[in-house]
Amino acid sequence: MKELKFRAWEIKKEIMHNNIQAIFLNKTKDKDIVCWTDPCGNDKPKDCLLRTDECKLMQFTGLKDKNGFDIYEGDICKHDEGKTFLVKWHDLHAEFTIDTIPMSSFSYNMIWFSRGATIIGNIHQNPKLLK
Repeated sequence: MKELKFRAWEIKKEIMHNNIQAIFLNKTKDKDIVCWTDPCGNDKPKDCLLRTDECKLMQFTGLKDKNGFDIYEGDICKHDEGKTFLVKWHDLHAEFTIDTIPMSSFSYNMIWFSRGATIIGNIHQNPKLLK
C-alpha cells in the first residue's frame, strides 16, 4: 500500500514543513483550510492553520532517490545520465511524472527514473535550478 505523506511550502514565510499529515477543513466560504501537525507534535493549532492559497502541498511519490531520500512532487532531481528533471503530478494520466529541464514536450514515468536520481532541490526553495 502506498504511504501517504505530504510536505507544505508556506508561501508568505517561505518555510517548508516536512512530514506533515494534511487535514483539510472547509471552514471558509471560498477557500479550504489545511491544518497539519508535525510528527513530534511541536505545532500549536493556531500555527498550523492556513488557507490552501497560502501554502503549496506536495505529495510523496512513494519512491526514493538513489540515496534513500523520499521523492516529493515539486522536487528537482539530477539523473546519473546527467539530465535534470522536475517531478510533477500528471492529471490526465493520474500519475507522478518527470519533465526534463529545460522543459520538453515529453514526460517520463517515475519508476525507472528514481533508481538513478538524486534530489538536488525543489521548485520553491531552489527555483533557479529550473533554468
